[in-house]
Amino acid sequence: MSIKEEIKTKKVKVTKRYCDICSKTACKSDYRGSVCVICKRDVCCDHAYYEEIVGDCYDTYCTQCWEIGEGFRELMDKIEKSSDEKIENLRKIWEKKCLKNREEWEKKNQKIE
Repeated sequence: MSIKEEIKTKKVKVTKRYCDICSKTACKSDYRGSVCVICKRDVCCDHAYYEEIVGDCYDTYCTQCWEIGEGFRELMDKIEKSSDEKIENLRKIWEKKCLKNREEWEKKNQKIE
């Protein structure tokens, strides 16, 4: 019996996510946490804010949506226990402003093909 060695090279497809704001590689440590819950942009750790929901569960926001939401979050904290409906309405207004910001950003950053 003889032994023959073979060297094989295997190609592996690797998918990487990049920050839509700065083009850096998105957070490696927490794959699920690299997408803004409002505008759905992929974000790196430098452009992500994490808001604790329950225990160790977090929502991720891009820096722009987080900044847009500052006043809304303050109001939501004030009325949190008094009216869930008011909070939901404020969140919808916040989301609309963020989505409008996303549309403006996409128009501004569209690449000419």
